[in-house]
Amino acid sequence: MRRHAAARDARRERVRVRRRRHGCPGFNPSSGERPTMSAGYRFARSAFHRFVADDEKVSIKMLRELDAADHAHASLVEAFIRLKHSRRFKDPDAILAAFRKAGELGVPYGNFYAGLCYANGYGTRKNRRTAERRYRDGADHGCISALFALGKMYRRGEGVVPDIPLALQFFERAATARVPYPGPDARGQCDTILDHVHTHERDVKLLAMEQLGELYWDESFGVPQDIAKARHWFRQAADAGSADARRHLRKLPPAPPPRKTVVPGPPPPPPPPPGPEIRLHGIDKAEAYLLGQMHAGAPHPDYKLAARHFFIAEQLGHREAKRELEAIEAAVGGRAYGLFFAGWNATFRP
Repeated sequence: MRRHAAARDARRERVRVRRRRHGCPGFNPSSGERPTMSAGYRFARSAFHRFVADDEKVSIKMLRELDAADHAHASLVEAFIRLKHSRRFKDPDAILAAFRKAGELGVPYGNFYAGLCYANGYGTRKNRRTAERRYRDGADHGCISALFALGKMYRRGEGVVPDIPLALQFFERAATARVPYPGPDARGQCDTILDHVHTHERDVKLLAMEQLGELYWDESFGVPQDIAKARHWFRQAADAGSADARRHLRKLPPAPPPRKTVVPGPPPPPPPPPGPEIRLHGIDKAEAYLLGQMHAGAPHPDYKLAARHFFIAEQLGHREAKRELEAIEAAVGGRAYGLFFAGWNATFRP
């Protein structure tokens, strides 16, 4: 038995070495070029096609082969497959490990998702400091989602000292960054996981433009009002296809009003000591919100599961869940949105 086990381990090691040897070294995501068709890349592409086709026959063997490929794209595909079939595999630790491995192997988008897991305590203990480090790793390599996440962290003071000027810098970097990778084909279909990343990064860049317009328009965020800058960023977002930005442009005054001096008020009172987390179906509001985000941001979004998780998060008191529910309703229409909750309430599993 020991000889058989040793032979099996030796075969697996030879496969790993061969796949590393034929990997995809030196690929620059900001170049916009597709990587060479290496063995690991071909395997990741084939697995991604099965993922897009909603293939339910995904096996543990296939996930292990994706992990053994030691290829950034394979690790990213593995993470999305595990996320999509999270009820079946029930291993959030492996999802986090796959995202982390993808980031370490050269896809900064993996660092963004790893930071998202650390920030929300999915597959690990919640650790905002580690989340910020992962976001910065992704941002340093051109990940727009990571730049936008850092901007939100410093604007809201989530695990860091609030710093509005630094938040503005991150939002401006996200709004002006070049969207990486080629993107979907003329029919709007994604051939590889990188095409999905391109689509998501493009949408986040649009959100960064809208966020800058709101920050320069609304003085309540602590930024001196600058109608000219607000109009500039709303115009950029509107030209990129944002209906919200077009609506904001119509509300802007024709001439900028005089600037008002923002007098800082007294420091906010210290937050109350954290009480016990209210949980439903074994998840708290942060986990429910994160699952909703991941289902809504997947290559083929599952808006039904996303809406139900956001509904649970809203019932448990998450502040951002209501906005996500409104966005889903606007995307699918009121009738389809209502059918998501037909015969279901928060006492049932999503």
